[in-house]
Amino acid sequence: MSFFKTTSHEVLRARYNSLLEDVPVALFTAISALSIQMIVLNDQVHWSLSIATPLIRMLIVCSLLLYWFWHRDEQPSIDKIRKRLEIASIVFILAGFFTFWRSIYLYPLTDTFGHYFLIFHNTLYGFCFAFILSKLGPAAYAYNLLMISSAIACIYRGDFEHAHLMTLLIMVFEVGMLITMRGSTTMFDKWVNATFETHTLLKENQRLANQDVLTQLPNRRQFFVQVEQQLALARQTQDCFAVGILDLDNFKPVNDVHGHHIGDLVLIEVGKRLAQVRPGQVQFYRLGGDEFA
Repeated sequence: MSFFKTTSHEVLRARYNSLLEDVPVALFTAISALSIQMIVLNDQVHWSLSIATPLIRMLIVCSLLLYWFWHRDEQPSIDKIRKRLEIASIVFILAGFFTFWRSIYLYPLTDTFGHYFLIFHNTLYGFCFAFILSKLGPAAYAYNLLMISSAIACIYRGDFEHAHLMTLLIMVFEVGMLITMRGSTTMFDKWVNATFETHTLLKENQRLANQDVLTQLPNRRQFFVQVEQQLALARQTQDCFAVGILDLDNFKPVNDVHGHHIGDLVLIEVGKRLAQVRPGQVQFYRLGGDEFA
């Protein structure tokens, strides 16, 4: 199963980079969650359940995130990014299942305060982690639903007054959270796509500004830019260079007799042949019409 099979390359890379920037926030949230559990549950259940198990889970997830964070300047390939996000998604979902099971297991072992803590803890951090790691998409929603489900399960396992009201209150926040997550992710993806399209158009405009559309040779503007640069270089190095002007004989009759479309084909063929002449040593430009340099 692939979580990011249909995601575009641009959005995939942007989500990955955004997640790397959020690693410090995720680590701080994880450490705070672990610290609170240590304080509240340490006197009620065995340390292996109150401290060791969440600590191991946090170390696994944090080690993964820190490794990617330290290597954030590598600019990995799209396939590697997709694989990393898939691994993170699987780990995130497994963490959700583990927390769900652990909450149900710990519930009868804790007192009333512990019951309220488990409900509040799962609800709060279900929102926090899902929002922080919302760029993971389906995995974030799955984790959120698992955490909220564990909180609601704890409510109905206990002897709470107004259990339905507590569940309704959580569900109101849950719906708002899901809408916010969905809107945030959608807007992020749209922004990435719009930025990529703008960047692509800008590059295309820059190419067209310096390249002849018909022959694909550098155009008149680029010719004069290069002449200025070569003149400046020649003054510094006391070197020289040559400029030659080429025009096609009897090109006008070809246009007049056979039409402009045939003339365009002639220019295209001339451009191809000129581009193949000693590449790297001689550069050809189309100045306009049938004139080349």
